[in-house]
Amino acid sequence: MRREGNVQSALRVFNSAVAKFTEFTLDSVQVETYICRGVANAQIGNENEAIADFTTAIQIDANRALAYFNRSCARERLGQYDLAIDDMDRVIKLQPDYAEAYVNRGRLRKRLGQLDDARQDFATVRRINNSSNSMN
Repeated sequence: MRREGNVQSALRVFNSAVAKFTEFTLDSVQVETYICRGVANAQIGNENEAIADFTTAIQIDANRALAYFNRSCARERLGQYDLAIDDMDRVIKLQPDYAEAYVNRGRLRKRLGQLDDARQDFATVRRINNSSNSMN
């Protein structure tokens, strides 16, 4: 209950910030605010509102992998698996060494019965992890 209260408080802050945006507000500030508000909405189960916030962030800056990643997760929770995969594809295009995107896409593909594609994603995760471990 306390966590939801904290999230509700955060949502009020983000809503207030969005309401105060002007034509002079930096795009980066807007994008971060929409992403944060989307995460807060997702944490309390407002998936459609979260998707709307992540989509707005993407419309402002189409190169923000975090917005696509979070929108994919929200879409997955709504059972929109194909759209979730599309978003993970975009994350991977923007950040090809982000292992967590391959994990999520592989899990989604497995759920849809795309087993060969899922195996390929999981193999990529192993390659990325082995590569990063060899640098340490």
